[in-house]
Amino acid sequence: MSSESSPSSLCFTHIFDSINNQPLKCHQNDDSLEQYSTVCVKLLAMLLRVRVHPTSSYVIPLPPDIQKSVDVLHTSLQDESSKNKISQACYNVLLLLWTKEWEKTKDNTIGDPTICSLALAMLKHDGGFNLPVHTTPYIARLRYCMRLVFLLTINSMSKAPDTTAS
Repeated sequence: MSSESSPSSLCFTHIFDSINNQPLKCHQNDDSLEQYSTVCVKLLAMLLRVRVHPTSSYVIPLPPDIQKSVDVLHTSLQDESSKNKISQACYNVLLLLWTKEWEKTKDNTIGDPTICSLALAMLKHDGGFNLPVHTTPYIARLRYCMRLVFLLTINSMSKAPDTTAS
């Protein structure tokens, strides 16, 4: 954790403390960060795939603001933009996804694309679902990535000038 973290962001990270878990500590293995970030890559790839193949039988309806952020991510990847621009586009999509209250609809019976991504990731080749023991690590990695996105948001908000003062 950065020494520049604000007290509010430090407080936020402790909300999720559990007995056997230290939130946002350094990973013991060098490949852990890649394993954790893979869940976000799969989620973003699913959204991009649906965007690129709109005639697909599998549709994930997105609100206009999230669809626009997915479009920006797609464009930045096509243009081979800088890593910073691509990272910012990924962050924007994830923040919008994870701060929206999703509701099930007739066209979208799962609702939340993150849950949809989890369900698809847990499918076996025979069409069945993996055992819960294989689901828990995936959820833990999603949770870790969500923490990072929210911590980044809190830190950027704490550094922004206060415009509410009169």
